[in-house]
Amino acid sequence: MKKTYLIIQLFVFSATLIAQANNNLKIQKQLVALNTHWSEMKNDVEIPLVRNLSEQELIQLHLSLVEEKLRADPPLHLDEKQLANRNTCLDSLHDYWKKGIFPTNLYHVERTPYFVDDFGVACAVGQLLLATDNEELVETINKNNNYAYIQTLDEEYDEIGIWANEFGFEVAELAWIQPCYCGDIEPGQTINVTCYQGNDGAFSPPIDSSWPEPYLIGYFHWREAVQDFIPLWCDGCDLPAGLYKGEVIDSTGTIHESFHTITEPDSTETYVAVTIGLDDGSCNGSASIEYLGVEEEGGVIWEINGEPGHSIENVCAGTYIYNFWHSCGYAESGEVTIELTTDIKEANLLDYRFYPNPTKKNLVVESPDYTKNDLTISILQTNGQLLFSKKLNEDRLQIDLSGYTDGVYFLLIENGEQSQIEKIVKSSF
Repeated sequence: MKKTYLIIQLFVFSATLIAQANNNLKIQKQLVALNTHWSEMKNDVEIPLVRNLSEQELIQLHLSLVEEKLRADPPLHLDEKQLANRNTCLDSLHDYWKKGIFPTNLYHVERTPYFVDDFGVACAVGQLLLATDNEELVETINKNNNYAYIQTLDEEYDEIGIWANEFGFEVAELAWIQPCYCGDIEPGQTINVTCYQGNDGAFSPPIDSSWPEPYLIGYFHWREAVQDFIPLWCDGCDLPAGLYKGEVIDSTGTIHESFHTITEPDSTETYVAVTIGLDDGSCNGSASIEYLGVEEEGGVIWEINGEPGHSIENVCAGTYIYNFWHSCGYAESGEVTIELTTDIKEANLLDYRFYPNPTKKNLVVESPDYTKNDLTISILQTNGQLLFSKKLNEDRLQIDLSGYTDGVYFLLIENGEQSQIEKIVKSSF
């Protein structure tokens, strides 16, 4: 009986080991799919025994293991300050993945990197930038390159490399932090970019069945600045137009090179039609923008005046910025100017004057017959937000603008029947 019990124990133990090994292999494959750098680390990382990982759990596991490796292996050249900055950032990374709230993909069928999503949730690298007071850079990337990988961002923005050096990271480490989202690409396949300046191109080097397995596959991008091919961190997907190289190293060590040119369509001159409704002086202007380009799968994402959508209503005369992102990742922007109606612009219907303009601190508004005019004086931001309002109870009103940031504001003067808008400038210089 004891012998039988021992055999059963050994069988169960063996089955458990096999199940754990199979599970580890499955998780390893999931991590490699998330970021190909894990294929080089498979013997250096202990995979925990977990099953049926959700997308959120997989990203948490990925980031937790990355954190562990980055803490254990900092670059040797770091000085004391860089090392301290690095550890502070890794603390932020730890808090980030522990929280488990990651950007939401709202506009793409396949896995796609979102630097910041529509809910204001940043990716891990974006969160590190925010935690170190780089909001302006995050906002710029969000508007212009929101679906790009770190390697592309490093080429577009010098600030990425400068930040990485200051805070003790290699750019390649940042690329490891950011998950990759490559789908299945057939060997030998090249996929061109679908719209001008997009980044949805892809390629995979061909593989000959006569080459002895296993293979080690490398992906490279020609970088004009260094006149050489540099490695890609995310396989051959989500790429802009350009020249690329694939390498397949077979089991004998033989390197098989292939070269791939990803193209893009020509730029289109006209993308949008703008409809503008004039402001009659009561901040009732409007604007709407319509995309005129070729219909795209996934559509076009719009933002105007800093808010999602492609139209604005009940806004004051002024200039408003719009941005839109093609489904292939290319961003465009422009501006619309809403003007006052002619009768308001050409006639000063109310008896007043204001000075100085521009002003460093105080703005003075005067009306000789203030009792008759019954004027209300308001200051508004260009987006229509009310900052100040007061009824004119004497012939002179002094408004303190010292707490306002430099820029353009609207001075609204009204008496219940008529209104007038003037543009004022606050400048500290």
